[in-house]
Amino acid sequence: MLFGTLKASENEDLRVLDISNNSLGKGELQCTKELAEFLQSNVFLVHLDLSYNYFDFPNTQIISAALETNKTIYGFHFVGNCGYVDSRGFLIPE
Repeated sequence: MLFGTLKASENEDLRVLDISNNSLGKGELQCTKELAEFLQSNVFLVHLDLSYNYFDFPNTQIISAALETNKTIYGFHFVGNCGYVDSRGFLIPE
């Protein structure tokens, strides 16, 4: 329940979050769903690194949909997962 504790209203100073190399994509989709909720509600985060977390296609679809509603993140890294960030900054599941 990592992202349940990262409520946007309580973390206004959080601008950069690097949680790469943590195997967050292994196991159930609950972690990814919490991440998606966090991305949709957070308006302060500007940089996020989710590289090498074993996110598979369903996980990547959830994260991609959540990022479409987020207008504050301009630095996003997703290397080593099932998807890539295109030249326009969108996460493309593959």
